[in-house]
Formats: sequence, structure tokens, C-alpha cells
Amino acid sequence: MEKALVLFSGGLDSSTCLAMAVEKYGAENVVALSVFYGQKHKKEIEAAVKVADYYKVERLTVDLTQIFKYRDCSLLEG
Repeated sequence: MEKALVLFSGGLDSSTCLAMAVEKYGAENVVALSVFYGQKHKKEIEAAVKVADYYKVERLTVDLTQIFKYRDCSLLEG
């Protein structure tokens, strides 16, 4: 059986991709992968959780905060 891994931010584009993957492969064969990189706006991750729960797919989160902890960027905490 084929499976799908969707890089999933919780935004409109990735939510559309997630819906298409669920339609094609079934929720049990789709994994939504989110990336936490220390972003200030927690709404991304919160939306990803809600949408993945709605579609009843497994959701994984990769934490990349250590990679970005010394970066000076207005999008990141600190």
C-alpha cells in the first residue's frame, strides 16, 4: 500500500495538500510532518495540530530550534 508524507505547516497550501493526500491514500496512510524552528508565531503549530486532528492523520514534529538558536531573524524567538 502506498503512503504519503506531507510537509505540513498548517497553512492553506499545506492543508490543501494534506486533504488531497487523505483523499488519495486514506487518513491511515498519511503522515503530516511539521517543523518547529523557534518561530515567534505559535499559530502555525496550533493550526497544524487542529487540521491534522480534523483529518485524523498522524502528525510528527521535528524540532530544529538548536540549528537556528544563534540566528538573528525577526521571525524567531529571542
